[in-house]
Amino acid sequence: MSGQRTLSLEMRDFDHTDYPRLLEIYNANYPDYARSVEEWRARDESVDRSKYYLQRYAFLESNSIVGFGDVSHVTDMFHPHKFWINILVDPPSQGRGIASSIYERLNEELR
Repeated sequence: MSGQRTLSLEMRDFDHTDYPRLLEIYNANYPDYARSVEEWRARDESVDRSKYYLQRYAFLESNSIVGFGDVSHVTDMFHPHKFWINILVDPPSQGRGIASSIYERLNEELR
């Protein structure tokens, strides 16, 4: 055996109670562009979901959120069959294939 362990991530829909953790991970990855919960929530609520697709997921390992992924239309460059994928992974969990796993799961969702 190679000694590699299998990555086991649980994917679930994003819940409004996840905003603090989302911002904690986002701000850890982009400290020069820090956002607040209120700012992110307002941005999400401003998206007209009758016209634009936006779906966010939380990814958990051992019941702890280690990352987020979302799929959305780009509202200022709208094309009905083109989507933006955004992936955030908690810095201490990076380098273990979590982002790749999130990408694969989001890509499956798009199919």
